[in-house]
Amino acid sequence: MAETGSTLRDTTTVGPTVAELVATPTLGMTLVAGAAGSDRRVSWAHVSELADPTPWLQGSELLMTIGLAVPQDPDEQRAYIALLDDGGVAALAVSDELFAPILSEGMREEADVRGFPLVTISLQVPFIAIAQEVAAHTQVGAQARLATLLRLFGTLRNVAAEQLGNRDLFARLEELSGYRLAVCSRAGRPLIDGVPAPPAEIVERLPETDESPPRIAEGYAVTLPAAGHVQGYLVATPRTGTTSQMGLAAVQHIATIAALRIATRLGDYEFRRREGAETLAELLAGTLDPGSAANRLELAGFAGGDDLQLIAVGADTASPDDQAVARTLSQLGEPHLMLSLGELYVLVPDGSAPLRMMSSIDGIRLGVSRGFAAMAGFATARREARWALFRAIDLNERIVRADDERDVGWMPAGATAQHEVVQRILGSAIDYDRNHRTELVRSVEVWLAQDRSTGSAARALHVHPNTLAYRLRRFADLTGQDVTKMGDLVDVWLALRAWRMLERPA
Repeated sequence: MAETGSTLRDTTTVGPTVAELVATPTLGMTLVAGAAGSDRRVSWAHVSELADPTPWLQGSELLMTIGLAVPQDPDEQRAYIALLDDGGVAALAVSDELFAPILSEGMREEADVRGFPLVTISLQVPFIAIAQEVAAHTQVGAQARLATLLRLFGTLRNVAAEQLGNRDLFARLEELSGYRLAVCSRAGRPLIDGVPAPPAEIVERLPETDESPPRIAEGYAVTLPAAGHVQGYLVATPRTGTTSQMGLAAVQHIATIAALRIATRLGDYEFRRREGAETLAELLAGTLDPGSAANRLELAGFAGGDDLQLIAVGADTASPDDQAVARTLSQLGEPHLMLSLGELYVLVPDGSAPLRMMSSIDGIRLGVSRGFAAMAGFATARREARWALFRAIDLNERIVRADDERDVGWMPAGATAQHEVVQRILGSAIDYDRNHRTELVRSVEVWLAQDRSTGSAARALHVHPNTLAYRLRRFADLTGQDVTKMGDLVDVWLALRAWRMLERPA
C-alpha cells in the first residue's frame, strides 16, 4: 500500500504570504474574505477541482480552482471552507467569471471567522503565473530544507552501525525532524517497544481499513507496511518549542525505519509462535508433567498461578485464516500460544484482550473454554472449546462460551449418547473407510455441505461425479441410510455433526 500523509499547515514555510501575493498587481488577485489570515505563508500553489483535495496535499498550499470544486449550496460552501482550513490549506483562490457559483455570504463569514483567506483571480491571469511566483519565493527555503534532509539521511545511515535501541533512535529522529513521533497498530496499541502510541483523540481518527487514507490536521500520519500488510501508522506532530519541521518527505523516510523495526519484530514473533505451537501441542496431548508445563508457560510470558482460557477458532467456510489471527495477536503484546489442529487453538490468560480482538476478524467463530489452571490439564478445556465452537457455528453467533447454558436442540445430551448415535448411523461406513482407506463418510459430508449438488461436491473432492454417485450408493448400502430421503438425510446430518465433534481427529 502506498504511504499516504495527512495535511499540515507548516508555520515555518519560507514562502510568500497571502498578503504579498495579493499586493502583486500582475497576479490579479483580490482578497474577498478571511483578511485575518493574510499573513499565512504559502508553500506551493496547486490546482484542484476535487471535492476534497486534502489527502493529496502536504499543507500550506494556495489552492486554485476554476470553480468546479466550489459547491452551489451556501451551507455546503461553509463546509468546504472548513474542510480546506482543517486540512491545512493556506488559502483558496477562485477564478473569476468561469465556473464558480456565487460566493455566498455564509462562505465569506466562515472564511472571516476562521481567518482563512478567500481570494478571486482575474480571468486574465493564468494559474501558471501565480505558481511560478510562489515557486520563486520558496526556492531558497527548499534549498535549506534539502540540506537538512541530507543531514537526516546521513544520520539514518549511521543508525545501524550505532545499534541504537528504539527509544534512543526515535528520540534522535524527533530532534532532527522537528516532530513528536508515535507509532500504533490499527487498534491504537503501541507497535514498537519504547515508542509511545499517539493520544486517543488522534487514534480515533485513523482508519481501520485501507479504504481511506490516514489524515490528521495536527501533522502527518503515514502507513507502516510489513509482511505484506499494513501493520499500523507512524504519526508525526510538531514538537513544542521547535521552529522548523522537515515535512512529509522526512516523515516518510522515518516511517521506512519504523517499518523495518516492525518487520524485525514480526520475524521474532513468528519464531516465538512456532515455539509456542510446539508447547501447546504438548500441553493438549498431556505429555508435559505439571512442573515442565508451568516452566514452558512462564517462558511464553504467562504469569504463574493465573487461570488460562482455551479458544477454538473456526470459520464460516473452509478453515480459519490463521495468518489473520496471528497478525491480530501479534499487535496485542499479550502472552498467547497458537496451534492449528483442524480448528485453530489459542491459549490466552483468562479474560484477556485477545478474545475481543479476535472476535473482530470477519468470518470466524470462537468457542471459549471455562477458565482453568494449568495444573488441572488441558483435555477438558479442549473438549469445552470445541463444543462451544460447534455451538457458535450452529447458533450463528461470533462467540459462544462453554458456560453458556443454552442447548442446541439437535444434539443428544452427553458424550455417551452422542457416541451411540454416531455408531448406530455411521459406524459401518466409518469402519469401512478405516479398513479400506476410502472416503465414503467424508464424501457424504462434503455433498451435504454443497447443498446436495453432486457436481459441486465432486469438484470439491476432486473426483468425477460418477465416482461420487457410487460413493453415495455404497454409503447407503453399508449404513442403510438413503440420503436421497429426507428422514434418513436428517439422521445422517445429525450423526455427522456429532462425529465431527467427538470422533474425528481435531
